Amino acid sequence: MNTDSILIQRFLQNHSQRAAKILEDLDPAKLADFFTNSPNEWLLEVISHMNSQRMSEVFEKMKQERLVSLIESMDMAHAVSSLRMMKQDLGETIQNKLSIEKSASLKKLLEYPDDSVGAYMDVQILTLTDNLTVKEALASLKRHKEQVPPQLFVTGEGRKLSGAISLSDLIQRDPAREIRSLMKTSLPTLSPETPVQSVLSHQGWQDYYALPVMDHSALFLGAIRLETIRSLLFQTGDKGEDGGQMAVAALGELYQLGLAGLLRSATGLKSPSKE
Repeated sequence: MNTDSILIQRFLQNHSQRAAKILEDLDPAKLADFFTNSPNEWLLEVISHMNSQRMSEVFEKMKQERLVSLIESMDMAHAVSSLRMMKQDLGETIQNKLSIEKSASLKKLLEYPDDSVGAYMDVQILTLTDNLTVKEALASLKRHKEQVPPQLFVTGEGRKLSGAISLSDLIQRDPAREIRSLMKTSLPTLSPETPVQSVLSHQGWQDYYALPVMDHSALFLGAIRLETIRSLLFQTGDKGEDGGQMAVAALGELYQLGLAGLLRSATGLKSPSKE
């Protein structure tokens, strides 16, 4: 191993969070090239610290044979987390190329009953990592083409759920502040095994456009969105006006009034292309 490789390895091992922030600023194609040509043990140090949306882009650009090798080298928890970062079709392709034993074990961990929160959650929801400053967080959001929601979930080391922060807070706060000092750390959470019907009237809809889903170890798995709940209410034909459903309707109106669009305009964040 040459001197440069030794220095890179030491930096990744000893300063994995800083390394993840540096790597996230690279063009996805260049980052995919780095992942393709780096030893698995290097990559395992930083993947859990990186933004899931950026990792999804990187996984899409990596050679599938290399990606299979990387997932095979991971323990089950990190393998599950990494597969969840991938778009569904790629995740299924990679899972089918893994060894029979690992693929079977992962399948059990990745699947949830059809009537559970886990079956309806969005695993690609936009998140931030808690080691970012306000300025870095806003710069990270500008890299994404999808609509930026009014609230963002924040994850820490190992993809553990740290809290949530509103886009309006990011706009108004000192750019040098770390978002971990501004985020809400007490928020409603759901287990993936929770029956989805039981959350249709959840009081959390009064304050959040999505409710975070995490496992028993606080690993952030994704979130179930307001739009999903509205769709389920429509499908069931339930027109009751209980508190939870009224909250869903009220928060839905907030979206229709263009709050997210106004916040994007204030930060220079662009709406997704309609082409």
